[in-house]
Amino acid sequence: ALKPSAAWALRQAEQAYRDLDEFHDLTALAELDSKNIERTETFCRWADERIQARLPGAMERGLEPALACYFNFRHVFSASALCHALFVKILAAFPDAAEAWYWETVAEAPDADLWLKRESMWSRYLRGALPASGISARAFDSTEEPSAGKPVRPTSRAATAWKAFSSLADVVRALARPPSERLAVMDESYNLAPVLAANQRSSRFAGFNLNRLLQLAMPLARWTDGSAARRRAEALWEEVLADGSLRERALFNGFNELPLIQDRLRYFFVEIVPAADFLHRLASRVLGCLRPGAIAATAMGRYWEKIVASAARARGVPFVVYQHGEIGLRTMGPRSHNFWYYNDVDFSDVYLVYGEGQARFCSEKYGSVGTRIRCVGSTTLDEVTRVRRDTDSRAAKHELVFP
Repeated sequence: ALKPSAAWALRQAEQAYRDLDEFHDLTALAELDSKNIERTETFCRWADERIQARLPGAMERGLEPALACYFNFRHVFSASALCHALFVKILAAFPDAAEAWYWETVAEAPDADLWLKRESMWSRYLRGALPASGISARAFDSTEEPSAGKPVRPTSRAATAWKAFSSLADVVRALARPPSERLAVMDESYNLAPVLAANQRSSRFAGFNLNRLLQLAMPLARWTDGSAARRRAEALWEEVLADGSLRERALFNGFNELPLIQDRLRYFFVEIVPAADFLHRLASRVLGCLRPGAIAATAMGRYWEKIVASAARARGVPFVVYQHGEIGLRTMGPRSHNFWYYNDVDFSDVYLVYGEGQARFCSEKYGSVGTRIRCVGSTTLDEVTRVRRDTDSRAAKHELVFP
């Protein structure tokens, strides 16, 4: 039973089953993940080299869309490699298996679920692996499984228009201040929200949402050189598919992952790459016009934030990232494998962390990068303790100095 819902269904059908945990070897899985992480880094650098060679000016601008999507590629590659490794163990435990039941998730188009966050990799893998192994596949309908999430409310056009108007109004107010007092932000959530509120109230700087401004302008890509860029991207995709270099990098531990993720890789090369190229050039022009004193961000998980950070570095605009989570062995242990480096540190000039432990870890591990590490505390934790503390507890100042 690959998940609790499948185990429940098997119990209802009075069928014997074994939990997936019985096939886990944590040491072997950790070694597999280490190899996969190294493979992902190599893949991203190879992809960016091919992209820079094909797109005019990409090398000069330092465009690296694959490394900007490093964690997305890592998760997809890890999921496919893990599925195959566990399936081999399951087959060895059930050599005479004739039938297998699994939970079928709905396959979605790449533009709706590019990195397979909703469609299960197990579901995608088993559709092909079971028939290839001579096992009859029986799938549960995923629509029968109750959803634990809240319904998503679509954003109204009025709300979108109001956000756009507010962003432009903030830009106008910021332009009335000297460049050193203009702060562009990529998001207004997590730990950055109370910092922005406190500093805005004190009028230390005029802030505006750069991410929202750029998203308003992104549709221009279709009206400028979008067609030519897409043709170049399609030619690059056909090239890497035809010369066998992509197949070579999709072969991992003897398993060819390309059939599993080829549609997602194609979408990256054909859609994400030209969009990233346009965004880099657009961000560079916007930053040249608005001349902010710094850019602040907190969640760097999306590729376009890293593309903007790259454009800011080329323009000489300091990029400040404020840590928003991820404390523990997964990110600071011996198998962290550059978690913070590819997600935050490599794209920032100043990295703000919660505590002295994280500051020491990042300084020791990434000190040669040149990013300044500063310990400033957590505004979210401060807010929690503010509600619960007595009068003599130490309060945070929430006065972060942006270069």
